[in-house]
Amino acid sequence: MSGPNNSRGSLPALALLSAGVIAFQLVIMRTLSAAQGAPFTGLVISAAMLGFGAAGSAAFLGKDLLFRHLFRNLISLFFLSAAAMAATTSLTGITERLDLFLLFSEPHQGILLAGVYLLYAVPFFFAGLAITLFFLQTPLQIGLLYAANLGGSAAGALLGLAALRLLPLASLPGLTALLPLAGGILLLPALPSQDSGNPSAPGHRSIPLPAATGILALILAGRALISPGLPEPSQYKDISAALQLPQARIIHSESTHRGHLTVVRAPALRYAPGISLQFPHEPPQWPVLFNDGDYFGTLPEDGTLPRQKRDRNLLDYTTRMLPYEVRSPRHVAILGGRTGTDAAHALARGARQVTVQESHSPALNLLRERHPEWIHHLYQDPRVSTTSLAIRPWIARHNQLNQDLTKAPLRESEPLREGEGKTYDLIVTPQLGQFGGTSGTGAMEPRYDYTREALGGIFRLLTPRGMISTTLWLEDPPSISLRLLATWIAVLEDEGVHRPSDHIAAIQSWNSATLLVSRTPFTGDEQQAVRRSAESLGFDLLILPDLKEDERERFHRRIDQGFHEALQGILEGEGLSGFGDYWFDVSPRSDSSPFFFQFLDPRAIPRIASSAGGAALPYFEIGFFTAILAAIQAVVAALVLIAAPLCGRSRWRSGGRIWTFLYFAGTGTGFIVAEIALIQETILPLGHHLEASATVLALLLTSSGAGSLLSRRVQPSSPVLAGAALATAALILARALPGRSLAAAALTASPAAGLAMIAAGIVPTGLVAGMVFPLGLRRLAGPGEDHLPWACAIDSSCSVAAAAVTTLLCARIGLSGAWIVSCGAYLGVALAALKLGVRGERG
Repeated sequence: MSGPNNSRGSLPALALLSAGVIAFQLVIMRTLSAAQGAPFTGLVISAAMLGFGAAGSAAFLGKDLLFRHLFRNLISLFFLSAAAMAATTSLTGITERLDLFLLFSEPHQGILLAGVYLLYAVPFFFAGLAITLFFLQTPLQIGLLYAANLGGSAAGALLGLAALRLLPLASLPGLTALLPLAGGILLLPALPSQDSGNPSAPGHRSIPLPAATGILALILAGRALISPGLPEPSQYKDISAALQLPQARIIHSESTHRGHLTVVRAPALRYAPGISLQFPHEPPQWPVLFNDGDYFGTLPEDGTLPRQKRDRNLLDYTTRMLPYEVRSPRHVAILGGRTGTDAAHALARGARQVTVQESHSPALNLLRERHPEWIHHLYQDPRVSTTSLAIRPWIARHNQLNQDLTKAPLRESEPLREGEGKTYDLIVTPQLGQFGGTSGTGAMEPRYDYTREALGGIFRLLTPRGMISTTLWLEDPPSISLRLLATWIAVLEDEGVHRPSDHIAAIQSWNSATLLVSRTPFTGDEQQAVRRSAESLGFDLLILPDLKEDERERFHRRIDQGFHEALQGILEGEGLSGFGDYWFDVSPRSDSSPFFFQFLDPRAIPRIASSAGGAALPYFEIGFFTAILAAIQAVVAALVLIAAPLCGRSRWRSGGRIWTFLYFAGTGTGFIVAEIALIQETILPLGHHLEASATVLALLLTSSGAGSLLSRRVQPSSPVLAGAALATAALILARALPGRSLAAAALTASPAAGLAMIAAGIVPTGLVAGMVFPLGLRRLAGPGEDHLPWACAIDSSCSVAAAAVTTLLCARIGLSGAWIVSCGAYLGVALAALKLGVRGERG
């Protein structure tokens, strides 16, 4: 039979379609992040795999119909995929109604979540069905086709990332739709000649369907480009409340690869972050900068206070004044500096040199180069230096520089002069939590800036009498404050500090607290300075080496009376003695499990439900329960898609279905679990989920495509299949521990060297894993050819479930657990390979 794989444009067309699929995934991640406040990496990958799984089942059940007019149907699927991608712009009204904060209080929100999930799966269904038809038409050429598929996908990851950096987000659904549209156009010249060779499908009868779908794709893509649109942010996002204030207006708006930046001005927008009731002035009216609708920072465009009131900085009336009351830091570093309020505070308190780290490079550029007047030209002050490095690379490179500088004077026989190295008298870390609480929205988001390794690296950057200051919003029941303290106790013990409690002080206002960690123990005079400054502003003492019981809660009383006992228990190494069997897990997090805001212990769910009520349960950690709901939804969808072909018993001509299932369930599960674990891990050196996703996808899919090409050189015998699966399992298992050291090594390397190190941990695994799937399909091409579409459905459907479950897996048992699951899946593939495609086997 002549078909698409014999057409000159078939491989470029397949590559273009695959590129559009991956680029569209990245666009959806950014779109959902902008609307709902989370990257939804696992959910988006799961939706993509749902489309591919449904395509495999559809190919099995409708194979005869699809192959009757194969070329016409294939081109139409290209165009339908393009139309569906472009249509997401027109259907944003559906996603606007979805609100994760209402998911568990309004039943129809669950239906909307399922609807959005299915909506985003539609483009992948059409693309997946086209790719499946390519594979089925000439299964013996699967190595070449799969390589084109994966190579195009890798290019799509790079194109998607570049587009997000250079172009407005709203225009990208229409632009990504042009890729499969172009792929379909490449196949058009061969349409009459291909179908004219089929007597049942003369050319003039084959053209109307591709023409109709092509026109539809052109119309929708054009509309998406001419009238782009995005979902409105959740009503619970900060910007939604700001824009409802009287006379609120947007004075700046721009789309960037790190989020949509919006500046809002309103008379009622006042800056008073946990301010003392002793503040003698009216809180200033300053504009606010939002990123993807979330509060990013306040813009003190006329200085820190009106000129006649500048005897003190506004932050001197908050708990953030603590480090400056205890000592007089001269060299200060602000991590996560945002709009510079902490940097301005440091300068006002006499700092000679301030380093501001802010990884949101578009925001930094906006305030430093384009609108410096919004922050009173702070980032142009000669005493202030700025960097857009992510926090972990910044920490690692400074520690490496200190080691180099320490060694250099020894070789030159001269001492290291004070202030010459990259050490600091004070390091201010990013603020934790949100005013009013977070409801656990960030539970599934990795935070490598508050792991034991991160805080240990910060501690080593201190001068002999240096300090680290962290401000956090208080929460009820307490979780963030307890984990922060537990992490610092662990870090100080790791650094050889014998009595960590002598190095920690903390005070609280009515809604915030500041925790101060010192390299040296606090002296008696310094402890008295803490007492005086707290009392003068009406703040309470939380932690102090010689704190007495009657000194607590002089100004503010907490509902949970066990809070102070819990703090004391952590300080003394006794755990949460004040809370007994606590609901939350507040143990320190490490780089192997960097989910700082994931607190809920699943074992405590029944106790929480009985105490707080089932309706309130999800709001203790809404991100965790949303992930559970998405995982259940994905598992159910996967089971349906795998089971559907089993209903068509008359279509089965060969047995061995159990081995087909085990083999391709393992390839789908093992590959996708490894992919998501790699993405989570690569956030460490790259600092952002989008860059990590694009990098991992490009490297993994390119190497897998190369592996697919190599698989053409070997025969798909049972020993070869089993050997490839065992090699993949071994590489994954071997990479589990060295993988993190490679990521850590990349922190101190140049961008090129860091990318090489990341690639060294990904490419070998991708190369071997890329051989397993096409070899399995080739094995079925003879005795089990009727299994081929079902095999594609199994692979993709198991990826659906695994993608949704893996984030939960990483959060609960760490990245090492994910690697073990992936390794186990490939061991199952090796076992099934011994029986796959054996003639006469009945399953």
